[in-house]
Amino acid sequence: MDLQSPFIYLAVCAFLVMVVANVRRIHMETYGKWSIVVLAAMVSVSIIFLWIPLHIALIVLWMYREIIRAYLKLKHGSEFFGIIGGSDVLYLTGDHEKNAMSILMIVESNAEDIYEIYKSVVDRSFFANPSKFPELHCVVRQFGGYFYKVKASPTVEECVKKMEEVSCEGDKISKDEFKQLMNKCCNEKLPKGNTLFWDSYIGVQPLDWNSEPNSSARHYPVVFRLHHAIGDGFVATQLLSILVDRIPYESQDPMHTYLNKVKSDPPLAIIFHKIAVTLYAIVYSISAILLYLLNKGSNNPMQGSKRSNVDVITMKVDKGDSVRRIKQIKSTVGHTGFANILLTAISATLQQYFEFHAKCPERINVIVPFLRKAASLSKIPLGQLDASDISFHNNFILLILGLPLIVGDNHDVSLTKRLEAVNKAIANSSKSATNTIMYFWSHIGIQVLPIPIFGQVNDAPQSNAIVSVLPGPGQASLADGRMPIRNVMSWIPLAGGVGMSMCVITYNEGLNVTLRVDKEIISDEKVAQSILNGIFEKLDLFEKELKIKSD
Repeated sequence: MDLQSPFIYLAVCAFLVMVVANVRRIHMETYGKWSIVVLAAMVSVSIIFLWIPLHIALIVLWMYREIIRAYLKLKHGSEFFGIIGGSDVLYLTGDHEKNAMSILMIVESNAEDIYEIYKSVVDRSFFANPSKFPELHCVVRQFGGYFYKVKASPTVEECVKKMEEVSCEGDKISKDEFKQLMNKCCNEKLPKGNTLFWDSYIGVQPLDWNSEPNSSARHYPVVFRLHHAIGDGFVATQLLSILVDRIPYESQDPMHTYLNKVKSDPPLAIIFHKIAVTLYAIVYSISAILLYLLNKGSNNPMQGSKRSNVDVITMKVDKGDSVRRIKQIKSTVGHTGFANILLTAISATLQQYFEFHAKCPERINVIVPFLRKAASLSKIPLGQLDASDISFHNNFILLILGLPLIVGDNHDVSLTKRLEAVNKAIANSSKSATNTIMYFWSHIGIQVLPIPIFGQVNDAPQSNAIVSVLPGPGQASLADGRMPIRNVMSWIPLAGGVGMSMCVITYNEGLNVTLRVDKEIISDEKVAQSILNGIFEKLDLFEKELKIKSD
């Protein structure tokens, strides 16, 4: 062997750099639990027998995927709409309908033909010119280990349906009865043999829903389901803004201002970012794999539980006190964010839940979708966006946050101290090597894996829950003001084997929180509801705690 060969010299140097970098990272993140000698041996062996074959396999699979793409394009011609790629593929395992977001709007109306009114709104928005919304007019198919989209011709009658009518004691459906109806609706098959990416339901029976005393107003549920493989909460909110009426009000951004805030980075910047992330992931991917194996099951009391594939869903609606409280806490404490305060309340509530039902861990791993431009949704110009303004992809970055439950040695720590711990955890998460590698795999690497391999990788998470916080607009309405929207909330899917998802949406200065959890984790709907109630109670306690301190 010629050691003077530049190629061999560079290869040896690269190998040593990778060993040192990965050993250092593992040693830091395991707090010195493993000796450097042992880690160096583990990393060296893993690079030779795992890292090198893995990256060769990824290159081969990428070439195979491109061959499949070329064949499908030749086979379907102009009907072919592309192989599903990027982070969109994260939502393709399991039952198709289980990967759809379910967005609930509570509308107020005294009209008798409410179904026909709503159907005409959808028809006018999405079916008048189907070519403007091709993602809503295509279906998913599978070939050669990959999912792809082809154009279809759904009708508005297929996509907009009446909710099932139920027998109820009075003339209105109670909230408990509606939860059961909503659960069933969330799990219905999607149109076109469960291959379309969206549908919508409207209830034709009024709900018993926070009506003002002596009010004759009737409230009806409108459910809009959007499959996560063609968009996230940001896309769903933009899409729904097309359905609603145009309302020029002061707190709404002008169209050009909003589009400027949410525009994508320049293509060259995106390319350079992907190159940088790819190189980083190439160097540190081996430590990510080893850390996963070394920490498997830790900080994750729900991991390993069998999933029943049966969901328990619940909701909690606030008229505005909680948003005011969070803003007041944010103003008083300073140097924190809206979501940080919410996560603090969630942390305190989950600690209470675990201590009552099981041994409470020090922290749990939570996936938090993050997208900086989502903050602009609170001022989205309702009724003014066009199809060309929407990019049907998952835009959010998925951050793994080690959410602290037990802070210090005190299980009864103040909410102020808990917020400090949450702030620190979020700061550490934002610069975490794990999240950079996760970005690479979720947006670039995982799309080349065929379905059987991808399913095994995607269903082996190290996270307990998904917590999504999404700002919403002010008051909106449908059908030229005939259907004012009183509340908006959303249930997000339990993707990738995660057993619990929580979605927080602000709408018209109100805070709406939902919970979706697998029945194997929480089987009692009352227990699930107590978690949501606890979040609002902790926000109330936090405000009182700060008032006591200021006196």
